[in-house]
Amino acid sequence: MASTLKEQLITILLTSALTSTGWVGVQYYNATKQQEQFSNQLYKELYDKSAKALEEIDDKYSKLMDFYATKHGLSTHEYKSEFNEFKNAVEDYKSYVKELERYGNSSQVKAANFLKELIWGLYGDFYLHFSTIEQVEDHVQLVLLNQYSNSEYFDALNEALDNDLDNLIQLENRTYYEVSQYKKPLIDAYRQYLNYHFRSSLGLEATEDMVNAINSIESKQQRNPENEYKDKALPFMFSEQRVYQAATLDFSESDDFLKQKNAALKHNTKLKFIALVIENEPSLKSKLEEQVKDKKEVIE
Repeated sequence: MASTLKEQLITILLTSALTSTGWVGVQYYNATKQQEQFSNQLYKELYDKSAKALEEIDDKYSKLMDFYATKHGLSTHEYKSEFNEFKNAVEDYKSYVKELERYGNSSQVKAANFLKELIWGLYGDFYLHFSTIEQVEDHVQLVLLNQYSNSEYFDALNEALDNDLDNLIQLENRTYYEVSQYKKPLIDAYRQYLNYHFRSSLGLEATEDMVNAINSIESKQQRNPENEYKDKALPFMFSEQRVYQAATLDFSESDDFLKQKNAALKHNTKLKFIALVIENEPSLKSKLEEQVKDKKEVIE
């Protein structure tokens, strides 16, 4: 009798222990499953946000590059809106990366931060060119306001402006090749590396295009001498058709026709700057009108 009771107690204890262990196991499995589902949903949302932010950069970049591809001797007044839109898209991506740093995993954050630095470098080239144009436009104003000043002083200002325009068109050409032939292709390839880490977190395989892009990163990091722009003897002549030309192409100064055409293009660029500066600076326009009025009174 005592033996039977003892056996019953053991059976009850074992059943209770097994039931308790099973319940804990189920709870652990459910909690793990919920955590996995939450992580997948979170990574999917971050992946979608990444795609949207980078597509916005692509869109604004394309609009900005349309000016470099179709015009030369750019003034800020021609594409200020597109430049600011691109800047805002870059800032939005930087904000996205901060969110990713809070919720993403280490591989995602590392890839996104490196991509952010590449994009910031791309923006830096556009910013350098844009700010240099602003300086030239300020110089244009200075020349216009001193056109009735001492002739030697005015001649010095005007000569300096001509030199500024030469340097500016060289920078414009260099910017076009730097961003379109080197930095943007590298960004596009590295973007796929970031996509790979998101897909990996979601249990998705890398696509063939993604693999090819990732494998091209190393070669794209190496600068190609054929895409390196060096200052040209006739930079305005070169800028007119740069979208169709290799960066290494040069025109000889010994060709009088090309030399004259370069001078004509430079002169037209200078006139364009003058016209746009006057048109977009009301206070300058008023001052110039006053100068003309005073000049007439002196002559009379």
